[in-house]
Amino acid sequence: MKSVHVLQRERIASKPGFRVTVHRQPCQPPMHQHRHNFYEIIWVLGGTGVHVTDGFRHRMGPGDVMVIDPKRLHGYEDTESLNLINLLLDPSLFPAWQDAFSDLHGFQRLFVLSGDQWEQKEYLNRLRLTEQDAEDLSEWINRMEAETHSDARESAVLAESWAFQIIGLLSRRGDRLLPRPSKPQAPSSGVNRLFSWIELHLEEPLRVEDLAREAGMSVRTLQRSFQQRAGSRPMDYLRERRMARAERLLRPSGEPSLSIREIGARCGYTDPAHFASAVKAHFGSTPRQLRETLRSG
Repeated sequence: MKSVHVLQRERIASKPGFRVTVHRQPCQPPMHQHRHNFYEIIWVLGGTGVHVTDGFRHRMGPGDVMVIDPKRLHGYEDTESLNLINLLLDPSLFPAWQDAFSDLHGFQRLFVLSGDQWEQKEYLNRLRLTEQDAEDLSEWINRMEAETHSDARESAVLAESWAFQIIGLLSRRGDRLLPRPSKPQAPSSGVNRLFSWIELHLEEPLRVEDLAREAGMSVRTLQRSFQQRAGSRPMDYLRERRMARAERLLRPSGEPSLSIREIGARCGYTDPAHFASAVKAHFGSTPRQLRETLRSG
């Protein structure tokens, strides 16, 4: 079976030393689902197509903007004159965005991974720009791209500053345009940052102390704040997210080339027996049985 291709930003970047890249795709062909080692902001300038991501499918059109986080599977089908601009952003930039925009619901919906985005059975990291937004975004992307082609010493920093403004623009517009969660949630930038961080580190042997350190809190404060924000304890949430990833990877639309052992490792279980026990406790069946059920269903 064909393995999933992982795109490396370093191979697409205009030059070394830059953490942002503008990649124009004036006629995007159909493309199998793949992963990145970077954040990608996709802006549809023209044409149509079907965007497929982790089992979700939705039709794209002019003005649509989508955010693809590292490790998310996505691809394109049924493309017709699909004209895209892709912004490729190094994950090391994420903490600065989070610190600046974490209180904006638009940023949370577009850039922060959380459990409700999977439970909704819909890909929610997207919005459609207004005409004025599109004009601003076009100008800022052009300036960002010009800096990535410049040899000036300050160009890398200036390119990142334009990327920062673009993130702010999308977060503000998302704050206004995207539906808000039905339940109000207590703001906490440390906990908010943790949701995305957990999703990007599910394969690591995490302890509650690791989560508290990343959130910049004591374990006791994290336990209290996380319960208020997510309705569960941090390690319970981590286990839920690992099981959600396991289920996605075991689906036919996931990564069928992976063995059960490899899927377990992707979910933070280096011991196959421990992985099988966790899956059995959560789903009531072994990983192999669950894979067969998902294939036949």
